[in-house]
Amino acid sequence: MALKLVYTLQRHNGKHNKMQPYPSDISEQMQRYYKSLSEKDRRRYAAIEALKLGYGGISYISQLMGCHAHTIPLGLKELSDDQAMSSRGIRRPGGGGKKALDISKNKTLVSSGF
Repeated sequence: MALKLVYTLQRHNGKHNKMQPYPSDISEQMQRYYKSLSEKDRRRYAAIEALKLGYGGISYISQLMGCHAHTIPLGLKELSDDQAMSSRGIRRPGGGGKKALDISKNKTLVSSGF
């Protein structure tokens, strides 16, 4: 759905619409907000902003936010994925480091000879 929307926004009457950059005060607020988000929310926010701008939006937003241009299509894909949108966590299950309690249990087992 999102990719079809991108195509629809980018083309109008067979021509590409000229993208208008944001004013500097709005750009600064967007950058400040972007930096306060989690990685997952950054991708999705950048994708929404790029969609709003239409043709050239991905390039403009990636430069404005300082993210890689491939990040935005990934955000678009996530926005159209119901399972990804309903996920509450930042990482996939099993991602991240081990809990301190699990590490201390392993050390106890190793030191006691188990």
